Amino acid sequence: MRVLIIGGTGNISAACTDEAMGKGYEVFHLNRGSRPEKEKPGVKVLKADIRDKAAVKAAIGTLHFDAVVQFLAFRPEHVVADMELFGGRTGQYVLI
Repeated sequence: MRVLIIGGTGNISAACTDEAMGKGYEVFHLNRGSRPEKEKPGVKVLKADIRDKAAVKAAIGTLHFDAVVQFLAFRPEHVVADMELFGGRTGQYVLI
């Protein structure tokens, strides 16, 4: 299973990363790369600010995911932007 975690270095998203990796999932983090010391070995880091659509599109390229897990959406417009970015690229979108 290929999972994209938006964020990935906070307490909850890091625990979810550990769980996914423990199950053998291929895990990607999409974040600004400002906390490299918090990244887990084996995670593929895609560097972009989730609020910058052009940067996110460039970072994800042609990748598709079984699930996108969003830890950084706080307003309805953030979710709308995610639907535009990840629609057709994922089987599941999970908003935490």
